[in-house]
Amino acid sequence: MIITNVSGARTMVVDNWMSIPSQGAGTGLLQNGFQVVYIGATLKIGNLNDNPVGVYRGSYIITFDFN
Repeated sequence: MIITNVSGARTMVVDNWMSIPSQGAGTGLLQNGFQVVYIGATLKIGNLNDNPVGVYRGSYIITFDFN
């Protein structure tokens, strides 16, 4: 995923997504109708010329499927 500085065309990469519990069938368990899921990723930041201070935006889709 790419996030972009709203004041210009500078970008940063977000990758190495992971979750706890991990993705896959049967890895989570609803308790009283709820399941806490932690999601994280790595943000790759360049130097100040490549990634100046400012607001960066991007969007991504997270899908939860349960039976």
